[in-house]
Amino acid sequence: MHAEFLLVYRELNSNTFASQVPCHKKKKCKNGGKTIIYLKDGPSSDPYRCECPKGFSGDLCQIVPTPSVDSAILSGEPADFLTRLTSWTGNTSSTNWTLCWRATEHGWAASTFHGNCDYKKPTVTIIKVGNFIFGGYATESWE
Repeated sequence: MHAEFLLVYRELNSNTFASQVPCHKKKKCKNGGKTIIYLKDGPSSDPYRCECPKGFSGDLCQIVPTPSVDSAILSGEPADFLTRLTSWTGNTSSTNWTLCWRATEHGWAASTFHGNCDYKKPTVTIIKVGNFIFGGYATESWE
């Protein structure tokens, strides 16, 4: 069996798209996602999809990227701890943290810390003493 279908395409600006696509067809995309028409799955599929910003996924862009960090201190914490910490800093565009200094690896000298971390921003400092974890957040670079 051979099937054919005709696709008529014309460019639509955002105002025309908004007026041509019925409201009930538009997706309620989250995290800055936008409704697009996707026709590659054939005529029987729902062509309305969410186009997600970088890092977000899911049918409605509802899946937030899981941050990752090489941290002995945070490795034993609940899975959502780093996600909450990342959202608290306001940096949702990056999901990977870069280590600039670890005292147990790089040494305890302040000069080593500044050699590795000066002119980098923002920075999060995480400290563990006994069972207590605390730290700080700096929006400006160390100098």
